[in-house]
Amino acid sequence: MTAIDSTQSAAAQATAAANGQGSSTSGIGFAQDFDTFLTILTTQLQQQDPTAPMDSNQFTQQLVQFAGVEQDIRANDYLEEISTKLGGNQAFSAVGFLGNEAKIAGDTGRLDTTDDGIRFSYRLPEQARETELEVLDADGRVVFDTEGKTGIGEHDLFFPALDKNGDRHPPGAYTLRVKAEAADGGGDVTPSLFVTDQVTAVDTSGTDPKLSIGGRSVDMADVLALSTPRATPVAAP
Repeated sequence: MTAIDSTQSAAAQATAAANGQGSSTSGIGFAQDFDTFLTILTTQLQQQDPTAPMDSNQFTQQLVQFAGVEQDIRANDYLEEISTKLGGNQAFSAVGFLGNEAKIAGDTGRLDTTDDGIRFSYRLPEQARETELEVLDADGRVVFDTEGKTGIGEHDLFFPALDKNGDRHPPGAYTLRVKAEAADGGGDVTPSLFVTDQVTAVDTSGTDPKLSIGGRSVDMADVLALSTPRATPVAAP
């Protein structure tokens, strides 16, 4: 391999390191490749024939290439630093969710021994002739049912922790089922379902913070609304 080929190989390795590895690893590889390049260049200049000196243009091009790689590595360092700071800000924001109530898409909420009930909501995309609401336990048994609203838009349903006899429902997951018939008799209406529950924990160990809502791990981006805890609502009749 000629000296020029060797310097080109060293520059190519540095470029690959900058493109394919993290900035810290790329920086180490860049330094090693640049040292190799300078060693080859110095040796070649010392041993060249004075009567027929080598064309220095190619060496100059390689130096320019190394300078570009170094700039890329520094830019990557800056971007990583910015990303780290943004991640810290996001984690700090997530902690502010603790204790508040978060609304997320879904049909299932969790009832614990200290809960007053589960706050569901459903959105009808069109007018319904009649709407029936059912809450099912983890075994699929209907433990609560009532007549729902029929108008277009979003409506709330509070599923109380106590049944009609005043006994507390067992802790666990409960699912809302909505049966709605279109007002024009054209079939069933498919609603969008939501549940609102308290944010009880925040996990910041990963890249993106996770919120614990009703026993589920949820991304911050999936929170549709955030509110302070409300007083216990009146159960649907």
